[in-house]
Amino acid sequence: MGYADELKSMISSLKERPKFAESPNQDQLAANRQTAALMRSALTAIAGSLYWQHVFQAARMPDGVGNWETSPRETARAYQRVLSAMVTTQDMGKLIELLKIEVPIR
Repeated sequence: MGYADELKSMISSLKERPKFAESPNQDQLAANRQTAALMRSALTAIAGSLYWQHVFQAARMPDGVGNWETSPRETARAYQRVLSAMVTTQDMGKLIELLKIEVPIR
């Protein structure tokens, strides 16, 4: 499997994950965290290990990586915006631009 196929597979699996819960119970919180970890892996595959930090900054992620304890709603919405942008494009510059113009949450 080549790089493009692997990335496409990652994005496809992310599309099938449950939507981020904004007021998560323990099971939903575990699912939120698992999806977030998969997203960081995909973002790293797109452009390297520091790229996801730039993406999360553009998404205005609470505390830079999200904070499920103190800002669950804002964290869930930021992750959902990032996921929507990732589904739209895997171009690293375009992805950040979509987040800066506040790509709608799907």
